[in-house]
Amino acid sequence: MLGSLLWNDPDPATFYFALISAASATPTVDTNTVSDLTEIAAANGYTSGGVAYPRAAGASASNDEDDANNYATFTCQNVTACQADGGTIPSSGLIRWGVITTNEVTVADRQIIAVFELDGTGITVPDGKELNISGHKIRISTPA
Repeated sequence: MLGSLLWNDPDPATFYFALISAASATPTVDTNTVSDLTEIAAANGYTSGGVAYPRAAGASASNDEDDANNYATFTCQNVTACQADGGTIPSSGLIRWGVITTNEVTVADRQIIAVFELDGTGITVPDGKELNISGHKIRISTPA
């Protein structure tokens, strides 16, 4: 896993994978909703709220459970977070984090499930290119 897990126990049929600005506050365990962060602006092929990330049979590429240590790890399927068309994504600034969220209609109200640091300082997606996220892992453990 590239980042840390922030689990709020949701149960939507579809999650979303959104991109967060490098200018945003750093996500912590107290980060609960998208409104706690600064999502990149919708432009040049990026849509506010990110891309749909279906929760369905096979949505996890692999699962491992460790009953002795009370945790489970799953490797998520690959996702194309955005494809730049008409300019760089973001249109200004940099992307630092990707987040998996719930599916509330109001993007700001979506609960954060997991945060992945994509780069320590920030990245952009050049016009005509895709940002593909692959092999990210989430580890869920039982509180002590």
